[in-house]
Amino acid sequence: MQKTNRIIIFTLLIISLFSSCQNTNNNSNSSILARVDESILYIDDVAPYLNGRIGKDSADFIKIYIDKWITNKLVYQKALLNIDDNGEIEQKVTAYREALFINKYEQILSEQKIKTEIQESELQMYYNEHMTSFMLPEEIVKPIYVEIPKPIANIAEIKMWFRSSSQEEMDKIKDYSYKFSNAFYFDDKWVKLSNIIAETKISKIEAEQVLRYKNAFVKEDSLNYYLFKINKHLPKDSIAPYDFVKNEIKAIIINKNKKNW
Repeated sequence: MQKTNRIIIFTLLIISLFSSCQNTNNNSNSSILARVDESILYIDDVAPYLNGRIGKDSADFIKIYIDKWITNKLVYQKALLNIDDNGEIEQKVTAYREALFINKYEQILSEQKIKTEIQESELQMYYNEHMTSFMLPEEIVKPIYVEIPKPIANIAEIKMWFRSSSQEEMDKIKDYSYKFSNAFYFDDKWVKLSNIIAETKISKIEAEQVLRYKNAFVKEDSLNYYLFKINKHLPKDSIAPYDFVKNEIKAIIINKNKKNW
């Protein structure tokens, strides 16, 4: 008898699946496998779990699935009649549902974060294609600025290093600055000249003099010596160099990716 029931269920499955190809109406009466009061189990509910099972294997699986589904529905009905939890279970269900949504949202944010990893080649390509869009709103420089505290015995030698254009002398200045200076800028990156003026003891007039005469500038007060020169300069309305706008380009591409996501 049990074998017959399995064959009938399997046959019903095949017939229903065939019928679904002929009939576009989902969950028709012909695809019902089981019913407990208002709850209905359709073949479409079971089909995703077959995982390639065929013949007797699929029939056995469906029989077990139906039995378990019916048992769960009956026990659930009994539980509803005999348990009064004053909303405790509903609160837990709500909390679990919220946790699922939060977890999914965090996954989405994680995917968005991955999309912020822009390849260098993509950044460079965007710059090359939109170069004229990156005009400098103000002048930028590659400066060398060092504050050396007093007293110091070899200031004359340091000034000589500073005025030299050789890399060897510049390395000496850098090495000294890392060890003893109060503050320093080196010409490894472009900065706004206005930032140098705002953040150092160099005035606007002094900076303009250095630009005009292309010389090294040295001054002092009671506490420090201040050494300043400019190795490279780009005026306002020039095309910004790639390194200066690289972060801006990255932000543009990331924002575009988010809009397209």
